[in-house]
Amino acid sequence: AMQHPQINTIVIIAEGIPENMTRKIIKLADTRGVNIIGPATVGGIKPGCFKIGNTAGMIDNIVDSKLYRPGSVAYVSRSGGMSNELNNVLSKEADGVCEGVAIGGDRYPGTTFVDHLLR
Repeated sequence: AMQHPQINTIVIIAEGIPENMTRKIIKLADTRGVNIIGPATVGGIKPGCFKIGNTAGMIDNIVDSKLYRPGSVAYVSRSGGMSNELNNVLSKEADGVCEGVAIGGDRYPGTTFVDHLLR
């Protein structure tokens, strides 16, 4: 995917990628200007626009939590379970989620909290 210039973000949902392979992928992505979300991520969501991975659960949870409509709160999480909980709480107790991303729980994440906060 990094060979295609139109792709600027790659999401790696798979768990258990060897650390040396992850470091090589991150280094290659840095040289090509590609963002990596993951590995071991549940993905991300931008309500009303886009969902990747299994973040926010099945369509019935998305409808029940009103995650089909955009809100004003963005979050970055390392934990997939916490991301799903944040989606539910923010959608019910605030005006909703603007964007949410889980960077993954592996030792070497492709992007960091700061990368996403600055973005």
